[in-house]
Amino acid sequence: MTKQLFSGNLNIYYGQFYIDVLDFDDESYLDMDSAFDDQQNGLCGAQHPGKLFFMVGPQDGTARLRVELHDSEPHLLEDYQDIVECPFDASARELHLCEWAFEAMHPLDLPSGEYVVRYSIKNIDHDYGEECDWEQPVEGQEYLVQFWPGSALDDKIVRNVSELSHYWHQELGALQTC
Repeated sequence: MTKQLFSGNLNIYYGQFYIDVLDFDDESYLDMDSAFDDQQNGLCGAQHPGKLFFMVGPQDGTARLRVELHDSEPHLLEDYQDIVECPFDASARELHLCEWAFEAMHPLDLPSGEYVVRYSIKNIDHDYGEECDWEQPVEGQEYLVQFWPGSALDDKIVRNVSELSHYWHQELGALQTC
């Protein structure tokens, strides 16, 4: 069974969005560098308890996004070129899907528990042309976040096809080069 937690467009600034518990103290601040510490992947940072940091294709614009809760591991979707998975411990606090700087927040009805989160991206290398409307998603680009009960010991890169995802795996994940 699949429960849709969010489906729609999300404003993107600085190529990122988050899932957060909205604790605004200094100890729980979600920052990009530490969100990806000791991870393989550079697309979904899961090192802050109850928080996830996501990288997207356009630097600024709009992303088409779905967030789903499954009762078991969903099948891999073949038309998504880049896929990563991470462990995620959802605390009892209320989780929100957040735009940069918390300019918009969407509550997520994700029950407390341990999950695996899969982040799948379609056409991350596509970008806006000069005449495009940045209030609309990039043509053919989609983002999908899927949760299901379970525990993964570490994150992993399931599929890495695009240039931009490879770049983020090098910059933020374990594919870092000297």
